[in-house]
Amino acid sequence: MAIVPESSNDPRDEVSDITISGCHFLANRRSGVSNQRQAQRVSILHNRFVGTNDQDIDFEPTGDLRDSGPSGYLILGNTMVRTGGDVSVTLSGTTPESQSRVNTFAYNQIRGGRLGVHDAQDLTIVGNYIEAGRKLSGAVVLLSGAIERVLFADNSVVRPRTAPAGTLLNVTSESTDYAFPAGDPEVATGIDVATDTLLHEGHRLQMGAGPLRASVGDGGALPGGLQVDRDYWAIRVDKHNFRLATTPENAVNLQAVNLLSSGSPTFHLIRHGFPRTVNISRNRFSTFRRLPVGEALLTFTNASTLSFRDNDVASYAGVRLPIAVEFEVKAGVRKRPVSGWQVVGNRFRGNANLPPDFDLPGIGTFTTGISMSAGEEAVSEVRVVDNTLAGCARQVRLQADGGDFLRAAFVTGNIGDGIPLVLVGVEAVVVGGNLFSVPGPSVGAAPAGARYCGPGKPTFVAPVAACTRVLAWDPNSACGSTSMAPISGNISPSPPKRALPTHG
Repeated sequence: MAIVPESSNDPRDEVSDITISGCHFLANRRSGVSNQRQAQRVSILHNRFVGTNDQDIDFEPTGDLRDSGPSGYLILGNTMVRTGGDVSVTLSGTTPESQSRVNTFAYNQIRGGRLGVHDAQDLTIVGNYIEAGRKLSGAVVLLSGAIERVLFADNSVVRPRTAPAGTLLNVTSESTDYAFPAGDPEVATGIDVATDTLLHEGHRLQMGAGPLRASVGDGGALPGGLQVDRDYWAIRVDKHNFRLATTPENAVNLQAVNLLSSGSPTFHLIRHGFPRTVNISRNRFSTFRRLPVGEALLTFTNASTLSFRDNDVASYAGVRLPIAVEFEVKAGVRKRPVSGWQVVGNRFRGNANLPPDFDLPGIGTFTTGISMSAGEEAVSEVRVVDNTLAGCARQVRLQADGGDFLRAAFVTGNIGDGIPLVLVGVEAVVVGGNLFSVPGPSVGAAPAGARYCGPGKPTFVAPVAACTRVLAWDPNSACGSTSMAPISGNISPSPPKRALPTHG
């Protein structure tokens, strides 16, 4: 079934007010329900999809109209059973100017496929069961591009033993490369110096779209008047041609960059869409499989104003997995400040897999429970608070990599196994009330409460001055050069009593 208007260019042409309920979609050779641009107020309720070759429910809008993504959808109580390992459902828009909008995906079951989203806003994903299939090696849930005001709550995301190794959730930016000349021989490209116009067939850029980051390939040169690693904004001429402005205001005022020469192949204008204002709450993330080398179970890349609260992240793999949750900023892709990483009240269980004898401890470990890397950017408003981290060799790791955590990241009230805090090049952090049951290397009679690697010396600010203990650098840490220096803080473990930590 296809829900699609006749025209891709007439904003008055829409398909709306449709209900699809109680149907069986069996062994379709294409999509079960395909949803195109300008579809509004559609309800897909209590249907069953089995053996679909393409996607079961497919948002694949085309055209270049602004604000024409599918909107007002209620997708409720459907079951999707897949034999392959590809995408089951997409809830996506066309571009950052034509996002899917105000849609709800609730209380559905996906068995054997992926849920994918890009370029969406005001999206609610609640109460679903999503399980990877035998051939799904990528993320079970992928949220990418210009997504904003997204609620992902009360879902179960599972990678069973029968699935290949892979991640559970990726929230990430997404790039579009406007290359000159295009890699696709069917896409026409060119530069008209006389009119300061760039031709890129079917570019889909709206007025003021950006930023577009200029770069060059091997042997390439930018057109005269443009600068490498500079951001520009689009002045739309028509659906195939556009000009460039140095600011969004200049784009609106039609003040284009004066092109002095056509440059030489190949140069690029790369646009990134970034996730922001995403709320991940009260979900159950469970894996029974290993992770690919270098990957985390849950990854958040280039995301701002992201809240990760009251979730259960569990490994039943019975082995060591590198990272449970990773926040990172990829270098060289954005100039907007990154802020608002909130990790509060979650439960991490690297040892969720139980041995046959229930009296024995669980099996498995996360090397790091929560990892945050600022890359070469500045990250502010970071809070890691009141989490429980069981089966973790180290609880929290903060790494600057040339950037910094501004306004001193808050790491307070966490409890669990392993070293509570590892810092790599971080200048300041606020710590307090963190507990661990497996102490790190001791210095004198006091167990080391934190490890620090890299140049400089961080400042620890103890919010509860009466509860302090001398901390020390770990001289045997493998994460870089270290030096011994006692400092004050209030990561304050007490001696164990009956193999459990007591509050100090």
